This record gives sequence, C-alpha cells and structure tokens, in this order.
Amino acid sequence: MSSTALAVLTGSLRDFRRTWPQLVVADLLARTLTVVIVAPAVGLLIKIFLLRETTRVVTDEAIVTFFLRPIGLTALVVVGAISLGILFIETGQLMVIGFGAAEDRRVSWLDAVVYASRRGVELVHLAGLAVVRLLLISAPFLAAVGGIYWLLVRTHDINYYLARKPPEFTAALFGAGALVVVLGVLIASKIATWLFALPMVLFEGMSGKRALQTSTRVTRPRRLKLTMWLIGWLLVTAVLSAAVNAMVGWLGGLMVSNDGSDITVLVIGLGAVVLVAGLAHLAVAVFTTTMFPLLVVRLYLCLAGPGELRPEIAAAGSLGNRAAFRVPGMFFFAGGLVALVVAVVGASVAVDEPDWEDPTQIIAHRGGASVAPENTIAAFERGIADGADWLELDVQENADGVVIVEHDRDFMRAAGARLPGRHFR
Repeated sequence: MSSTALAVLTGSLRDFRRTWPQLVVADLLARTLTVVIVAPAVGLLIKIFLLRETTRVVTDEAIVTFFLRPIGLTALVVVGAISLGILFIETGQLMVIGFGAAEDRRVSWLDAVVYASRRGVELVHLAGLAVVRLLLISAPFLAAVGGIYWLLVRTHDINYYLARKPPEFTAALFGAGALVVVLGVLIASKIATWLFALPMVLFEGMSGKRALQTSTRVTRPRRLKLTMWLIGWLLVTAVLSAAVNAMVGWLGGLMVSNDGSDITVLVIGLGAVVLVAGLAHLAVAVFTTTMFPLLVVRLYLCLAGPGELRPEIAAAGSLGNRAAFRVPGMFFFAGGLVALVVAVVGASVAVDEPDWEDPTQIIAHRGGASVAPENTIAAFERGIADGADWLELDVQENADGVVIVEHDRDFMRAAGARLPGRHFR
C-alpha cells in the first residue's frame, strides 16, 4: 500500500472515530427522509410521466418502449437528476463533517445539513450533468444489447427463453453480459474521474460543469488507481455484507430450536435473530455509507484541495481527540424516530388487523401449475382440490379483441406452439 493510500485510510478512520455520533445521526436522518419523503415523491413523479401512457398494464416491453421515447427519456433524466441530486446532498453533509474533522473543526450534523442544503441547486445541477453524460456513455452499449435481443431472442416471449434456455439464449446472455461488464468498467472509470466534483462544489464554490471538468483534469493521471480504489471499496462493502449474513446464519442456527416443538422458544429465537440481523445490517450500511465520503474528502485534500468551509463552521482545534456525544436536536431527532416507528406500526395494525388464528393464505400461482398445465381449468381445479384460498391467473387481449387466459405473448413455453407475436396486442 502506498504512503498516500495509507495516510488517506488512517486519516479517514481517525475522522470516523472522532465524529461518528454526528455521522450516524446525519446518515439516519437522511435514510428516514428518503423513506418518508423522497421515495414517495420520486414514485409520484414517475406516475405523472406514466399518465401519458394509453395502456393501464405496464409490461417489461412497455417499460423499455416508454424509456426509448422522448417523454420517457425526459422522465429518466429528470427523475435521475433529482434522485442523484438528493443523494449528493446527503453525501455532501457527511463530507462537510469529514472536511471539518480533517481541519480539527467540530461540525455538527445540523451545521452540515444546512451547509449542504445551501448548495442544493448546484448539486442537483451537477447530478443532472452526470446523468446525461452517463446515458450518453451507456447508449451505444444499450443499443448493442438491443441488437443482440433483436437478432437472437425476439421471436418468442422472454419467459420461454428463461425456462427452456435454447442455444440462442445462451449466446445472447454471454454477448450481453460481456457488454455489461465493459460498460460497468467504463462507468466506474468515469465516476473515478468525477470523484472530486462534489467536494469542489462544496468547498471551492465551483459550478457543476466546472467541477466535472476540473475533477477530470486533476484525476486523469491517476484514473487507473482511482478506478481500482473505487472497485475495491465496492468489494469491501460486499464482503462486509456477506460476513454479516454468514454471522447471522450461524447465530440463527444456535438460537432457533431445530425441532420446533416449543413454539415459545422458536418465536423468541426468530425474533432475536431478526433483531440482530437488522441491527448488524444497519451498522454495516451506516459504516460503509459514512466512511466513503470521509475517504473521498481525504483523497481530495491529498490530491486536489485545498478548499475551505464557506462560511466557516466552528473554530480550528474545536473537535478534540474523542467523539463528542453532544448532538444538537437529539431530543427532537429521537422523538421523531419514535413517532415514525409508532405511526408505521399503528398504520399497519389499523389497515390490516392480524388474524392470529389463521394468518396464512395460500395462493395457487396460475393454478396448480406444478401438476397441471398453467392457467387451465385443470390447473384451477387442482388448486382448489389442494386447498388453496385464492387462484391467480393471467389475462391479456389477443389481436381480435378477445380476452384470453395466458401469461406469455405466445405459447412456446406453455405448449411449444410457434404462434407469431401478432396474435396478441
């Protein structure tokens, strides 16, 4: 490991140790706002764009077709820019805390939120530029994948190819997979060159366009190393998540009764495993989410910098060597989290009162499809005979305007019948 990489890593770990209460509160606040406000707002925005669609049923092909039209591309850019811009604001507040720690300044989560929010418009603009450029990079590869689909696997419904896996499907899978891998490497390389754009907007007051250009120029000599560093961080995150899964599985085997004869012990064991799993995954997610901005800030200060907090937050030397648990607004923050949990649980109970006597309902998917041909009277009768509470079936309209019971757009998977796609609307 080079001296620069070692200095960045040790400095970032020291910054985390000294500021983790502020980082955790800022990250949890961002996660809460994303679940409560951002995700529903983005979903509503997508629905507004989809109101222009004439069909009420959104299939996989309809989604692809939608994003290939001008209205779909506009929706992709707008929704992507807003979503990525919000992510930049959330990441930016963590960078502000990390930048303060690098200068030995005690920056609270509240100061960081205010600081990053003041640059919210420019951060959304930066996100929009990044989304457009990534789409331009992806366009030829996506077109090539579309060409592979058109040449090899467009004749029949995709479910036929997934179920039967004919040779042309295997060829298409390998071809598309190779293109996706190359595209992923190119995108990782491009993101590596943009790594300092966000700090440059936050700490040098640059516009989004200038920040992308300057970051590209500064990082160009180190593009390969930064790309490998970025991929390495993704691998570290994946390894930590896998380790948590392995630990939870091992703990579950110890805590949950194998024979299941004592229902009380089983319920307590399952509850404990679920609680431990949730807390462990949350801890890993918070650690990896907060460490990444700290690493970027340290890299920025080593390779680009210097930058400054404008306006200045806290005095130099105010941070201290130990983490300070004086978190502004902690009472209201904790109260808000408790109120959120109570509201979610209360709404769930009010909307769907549990039936403790028989909480489980069985749905026969396409009828008793494992025994009889799917979506047929024989399958439905078998599902009823097997005691299913509900029968699920698929309907669509054929070219003559007749509603039929069938899942795919042809009968190749279900019956091996080579009927052309024009038989269905």
